[in-house]
Amino acid sequence: MTEFLAALTALPATWQSWVAVAATAVAGLMRGYSGFGTAILLSPVFSTLLGPLGGVPVILVMALLVSTPLLMMAGVPLGARLFHILPIVWFRRCAQLLLALAGGFALLF
Repeated sequence: MTEFLAALTALPATWQSWVAVAATAVAGLMRGYSGFGTAILLSPVFSTLLGPLGGVPVILVMALLVSTPLLMMAGVPLGARLFHILPIVWFRRCAQLLLALAGGFALLF
């Protein structure tokens, strides 16, 4: 926890950065409770702070990163089919490979 606080205090203390952090926190709560609405709140704030050419791409990248776990749902039918087709040894190897890739991806963030 102290490392997090040290990193937080090392951020530039401009009012723009704190407005962006506060708006992102509120937008995260909004998305957590309703499942949508992040861009509705962040678009005007980030476009004002960064300009439209800077704010909109930031929001799009944030939305893509947050939505990537939903892409795994598309693989559920394929995984169920492979579970019935492949021998158990191959299924274990595929599962280990996918878990290693997911763990490596999680370490990036």
